[in-house]
Amino acid sequence: MIAIGSRDSVLPRASGHAPRAASTNRHVTARAIDGIIELDAVATLEDEPTYRVRVLLKDGRLEKYAREYMHGEKDLRGVMNGWLVLSGRGSDPRNVRGRGQLKIQPAELYELPILVQILNVLRLAPPDKTAFRYALLDFDIADAQFRFKGIYLDGTTLSLRGRGTAAFDGTLTLDFYSMLPRTQYPIPVVNVLLREATRGWVGIEVRGKVDAPVARTKPIPNLDETLKGFLSALPKLGPPVLPPPPPPSRRYSPVHPPAYRFP
Repeated sequence: MIAIGSRDSVLPRASGHAPRAASTNRHVTARAIDGIIELDAVATLEDEPTYRVRVLLKDGRLEKYAREYMHGEKDLRGVMNGWLVLSGRGSDPRNVRGRGQLKIQPAELYELPILVQILNVLRLAPPDKTAFRYALLDFDIADAQFRFKGIYLDGTTLSLRGRGTAAFDGTLTLDFYSMLPRTQYPIPVVNVLLREATRGWVGIEVRGKVDAPVARTKPIPNLDETLKGFLSALPKLGPPVLPPPPPPSRRYSPVHPPAYRFP
């Protein structure tokens, strides 16, 4: 086994409890996107190697990331903090498992293609670019896709809650919910019907690809206690967790993984 940084940050103790606190000077750290990235990893040297990785981001700048890695996205700004833990086996992307959270605060995100589509579907007047004050993404990784348990965007004129999946190939299956804002262009009959049926919430489904998303409104289910709790939540960034165990070998597994369904 080879290790980079602190083993204690990625491997459980023999008893199965959380790892011992690692000395901060054992992490591998580097400056990137005007912030600090902290890395710990272990890997086995086998024919089909396994690995566990922990990455921590502190005070990265979204505008710097957008300029360097998101070609054409120039009007995104914010301070990013978050973490990502991964484990995997071999080079098959279906064998990558993980979990992560990303907080952006403040969050100037209105130029993202997905949000542009959502604003168009909601027939909103152009919002203030600084209106989002907080964004949090909470996700798992499995079967070559990000599974968003919660996408929380909170702003002065618009708040969104979302969940769904984004595959490694860019395919989107996302569902958002928004409280109808006062800045919506007036369509009296539609607005009255939506508010009466959903107590002010409207559903938006986003499909297509990351670089070409398609959004449209959709009926939302009855506002039971579970959905009410999700719509009203605004969680904070949590601490990193241990990477999950690497998955078993897929050499004799079915080619196609089962479809993921949200409860």
